Amino acid sequence: MDPVSENFRAAIWFPAPADGSRCIPLKIYDFLVSFLQICYDYTHRCRVRDWQHNTTRVRSGIARIALRDQERWGREMTIVESIKCILQQNREGLTARQIYDEIIRQNLYVFGAANPVGVVNGQLRRRCVGLDFPTAYPIKCFEIAGYEGKKIRFRLASEESVSQAAPSKPANQSESLPEEKINAALQEHIRNIRQQVLDCMLQHSPKFFEHLVLDLLLAMGYGADKSSGVVTGRSHDGGIDGIISEDKLGLSLIYIQAKKNAPSNRVGRKEIQAFIGAMEHVQKGVFITTSDFTKEAVSFAEKQQQKSIKLINGSWLADLLVRYRVGVDVAKTISLYKLDTNYYSE
Repeated sequence: MDPVSENFRAAIWFPAPADGSRCIPLKIYDFLVSFLQICYDYTHRCRVRDWQHNTTRVRSGIARIALRDQERWGREMTIVESIKCILQQNREGLTARQIYDEIIRQNLYVFGAANPVGVVNGQLRRRCVGLDFPTAYPIKCFEIAGYEGKKIRFRLASEESVSQAAPSKPANQSESLPEEKINAALQEHIRNIRQQVLDCMLQHSPKFFEHLVLDLLLAMGYGADKSSGVVTGRSHDGGIDGIISEDKLGLSLIYIQAKKNAPSNRVGRKEIQAFIGAMEHVQKGVFITTSDFTKEAVSFAEKQQQKSIKLINGSWLADLLVRYRVGVDVAKTISLYKLDTNYYSE
């Protein structure tokens, strides 16, 4: 028996009455089975032969549904809704230009901007998983599906990609939004300032470096007040260059060791061991250098159980000085703006 007859029989063959008669006449049953068999054969042929044609019809149907919803609710679709509608029809993703062309072709949205493709690109990037910058929206709708040359192909974001989102670097700077370019330029500017700070420290005396380190730790909030730190000022200080009192009575102290070394002169385990020995009863210590630490030195400091030792190398030091504005000034403040959608909502 063919699958249609068997399935149909299971569906309509109710338990027979006590007299053994069927629930429906046999002729009607045979007619229905034949009719369903014809429908089954036709559907199977369409599925194999006309799959692409049917897919196109489905896509057009989605667009018609969107237009019908437009009329039902008595308002035009927003640009984001139009983009979503197009990407629902194209699961493999499209570029901003292709999305714009489809929106115009299907008459989903009327653009008034001089650069409508740029408007579409901006909406996509601000709501794209992995593209994070100051004016990006927190709620993501789209993700990167791939590339056509240097152009990004966007598609609707899956729940998994949104939950596991991580910032990604744009492949083509020309497609970046102005605020993305500003953010990238700012990061490059900060890297340059860090290097300038590090170079400047190396040009000054060890005494200046000791005061600089003390000022940084006080700016970071260590110490009871701004006068809670002192530089020992002794040439043979036993490895202690500065002391910070964490409370007014000086019951809790932080010892500081500051080493102004050339970048190639890394601090080794012996110097960390000598610093820990000079701390005696003090439990907290910070060792800061303009260079870096050897792996043995880092491992030795991490294994200390009786004392808490923090190692700060030159790269981290420069970053902290810029972040807490010690030895650097703010040259200019630039404001970035974004549209207040709540204000314009009716």
